[in-house]
Amino acid sequence: MVRVLTTGLKLLVRRLNDAVADLETAIADIAAQATILSAATATTSGTAHTLTGIPARAQEVVLTLAGVSTDGTDPLVITLGDSGGLETSGYTGVRASTDDTTTNSGSLTAFIALTIAAVATLTYSGRVVLTLVDSTTNTWAFSGMLAADDTDDIIYYFAGAKSLSAVLTQISLTTSGGTDVFDAGKLGMLVK
Repeated sequence: MVRVLTTGLKLLVRRLNDAVADLETAIADIAAQATILSAATATTSGTAHTLTGIPARAQEVVLTLAGVSTDGTDPLVITLGDSGGLETSGYTGVRASTDDTTTNSGSLTAFIALTIAAVATLTYSGRVVLTLVDSTTNTWAFSGMLAADDTDDIIYYFAGAKSLSAVLTQISLTTSGGTDVFDAGKLGMLVK
């Protein structure tokens, strides 16, 4: 009788251990698919802010800008990169701006232009959404909108695509000339 109980108890313990292992695997799978929110990066100095740590499984990246400003007049731009570095060619798409009276537009080739030009006294807020279209070619579609805090009610909007040479690992916010210094605001990143 004791032998039967001992055998039954061992079997029960083995089944419980297997169940715990299955549960731990399920929790790890869920955690691997979780949304990652990076801490907001202050854009109060420097000429570029590069966000890294984008996992290979990323399907969507949302960048948020709040009150971002520079000391110059070059357009705010974003470049995408992989383990080989930031890429400055092969972007396709358009960007435009609309205010109370006019609309301006242009094409994209070297970066994602968030604004047509910048005004050193203005701050810009909005979001950029990057969505993975094809993981075999590392092709990302992007779209977004920014607003300037001025009396002309300027809205900037943009959309397009970019194929990277490898998996997306970094995104950089800078200006088209790369020399204007950031002096206000925050940049955030949400990865799904």
